[in-house]
Amino acid sequence: MRIDILEPELEDLLEVLLNAADGSGFAELPNGYTPEIKELKRRGYLEKLDGDLSGNALVWLSYKGITYFKTKEKTLLAAEASGEWIGQTALSILKSLSRGVFSESELSEEEKREIARMSQQGLLSVRYADNIPWLVSMTDLGELALKLGGWLPLAKDDGVFVGGSNNTYIYGDASNVQIQQGSEGCKQIGVEGKCPDAVKLLLELEENEGLRSLFGEKGREVFSCAKVAACGEGGDRGRALRKVTELLTGFGIDIMSAGAVELIKRLAGI
Repeated sequence: MRIDILEPELEDLLEVLLNAADGSGFAELPNGYTPEIKELKRRGYLEKLDGDLSGNALVWLSYKGITYFKTKEKTLLAAEASGEWIGQTALSILKSLSRGVFSESELSEEEKREIARMSQQGLLSVRYADNIPWLVSMTDLGELALKLGGWLPLAKDDGVFVGGSNNTYIYGDASNVQIQQGSEGCKQIGVEGKCPDAVKLLLELEENEGLRSLFGEKGREVFSCAKVAACGEGGDRGRALRKVTELLTGFGIDIMSAGAVELIKRLAGI
């Protein structure tokens, strides 16, 4: 289940309102009639919003607003357990890498275990020395997960899912999808047409021993790029598709050819 996770500044504002609210959900916020509080009203977290001439905000929280943090916690725990969401520790690691403040020498044992798990998921590329990670970098899939607030892209033929910031992401074949011009928070993904069937098949066979043995140390990169090529965003998707095409060519597989699917099936032993 994907939920509308608020941006940090909106979460902070909602928390202030919750702390100030009385038993009926009413709160008054001095000088609080701001664009941020109007956005909370627009998204349904406030039942009613009024302002006076001094710029003070009179707020009546909705049920959605009152239960937001409990719902978020419950949903993220369930999503982490099911593998849809990478978890807070993993998300913090990706954020640290993106800001350039990641330090391999200061990792806790929990973070080391998490890095190993993220490497298996294809989120990180890790080099070890004496079983200690000494060079850690994000893969394309890791960068995409970071952009989506920790949500992993769903590898399906068609569909829509909602990520953070109230964005609607469309993946697969978006050639017949119409998005109203000027619609806020809409991003069209996969506008270059369908993902090749061979790439979709690779995702289905990620755990296949025959393919993993064939790809060897390149396997993690192949499957990581395939995931981004199947449901990545704009230029990321195109770059990943070119990369996975290049990687598979080295194994004698032309994913754009008519016989690519059958060849992959034979190599997988199915």
